[in-house]
Amino acid sequence: MEYAILLILYVVLVAAAAIFAARSLRERKVLLALIDKLENLATTDPLTGIANRRGFLEKVEREIEMSAPGRLNTSNALIMYDIDDFRKFNNTYGHAAGDRVLCEIVGVIKKQLRAYDILARYGGEEFLVFMPSSKEDSLYKIANRLCRAIESHEMCYNGTRIPVTASFGAVQMPPGSSFEEAMLAVDEAMYKAKHNGKNQVAVGIIQKTDQAADQVC
Repeated sequence: MEYAILLILYVVLVAAAAIFAARSLRERKVLLALIDKLENLATTDPLTGIANRRGFLEKVEREIEMSAPGRLNTSNALIMYDIDDFRKFNNTYGHAAGDRVLCEIVGVIKKQLRAYDILARYGGEEFLVFMPSSKEDSLYKIANRLCRAIESHEMCYNGTRIPVTASFGAVQMPPGSSFEEAMLAVDEAMYKAKHNGKNQVAVGIIQKTDQAADQVC
């Protein structure tokens, strides 16, 4: 996947150089459209159609900058969810069923979010939701609403009903919080939810540390 993204970025650079050499306005428009398409491919998860890790980080970094002290000075929220026992879907029903689960659950989550919330597939069956200008007293309520929406969704594959649940971690990001700090806290909270029985929400707290960036891959 990383190789594919690098290849797309290389083609974008080549196309950008070609724009300067284009002789007509029509040629430039065609090349600009190509660049837009390639940039979209580089930042979008091909299976679910939502942002991939790269696209997510680009958007979230801008939001964090805007919400920093001295600018908007607003609090944000970061939510992580991971499909419970996902491997069993692939092992029992096949990989096509696993892909179907991921896509349907993305649809379920999107219906619960605001237009400006950012949903991304961060890796495998692990997803992130960044919620700008989110209040701390509504954090658990929002995450639990997402959790219950997945639980109540009737997932069917080839005439068989497949129960799907997910475990959630959620953290509030005060103004000045870094994404790396939030990721450490939300990842720990999500695994706490898994350890406590799955299909539930655990709320974490950001711990300020200078080493946070070194601990997140």
